[in-house]
Amino acid sequence: MKIVHILWVYFCLFEDVWPLIFDYSVLLFGWLSFIILAYVRWLL
Repeated sequence: MKIVHILWVYFCLFEDVWPLIFDYSVLLFGWLSFIILAYVRWLL
């Protein structure tokens, strides 16, 4: 039953961390698209 407990703790931690990872990836994607757009406009 120890393995189940470890898995449960891991799942709870992952559940807390996943939204943060998602938020950061969205933020990073937004910044990258902004930089790419600015670079394209600068080239044109």
